[in-house]
Amino acid sequence: MANPQFQMPLCDINFCSTLTALDDHGKIRAAIHYADLEEAEVWQTLPEAAPMADDWDAFIVAVKGLYPGCEGDNCYCCTDLQYLIEEYQSKPM
Repeated sequence: MANPQFQMPLCDINFCSTLTALDDHGKIRAAIHYADLEEAEVWQTLPEAAPMADDWDAFIVAVKGLYPGCEGDNCYCCTDLQYLIEEYQSKPM
């Protein structure tokens, strides 16, 4: 799977679902749909992601359980990587 220090876009799914009136089942389907293929394949094996699953909070807990250390001070997201790239691009070699 991807780096266990990942920052999932699940909060983005949660936010967008309020704009589009997705229920918990829809949020789970959207999260799996927009995840990396390898991660999506693993997430689909979770009981909390069964075809009729409708508990978003349980799904989040189950997904985070796949990534020990994904919460806390050692988490990074794509924006952090972008800042790091920009910082190093601006430095002379």
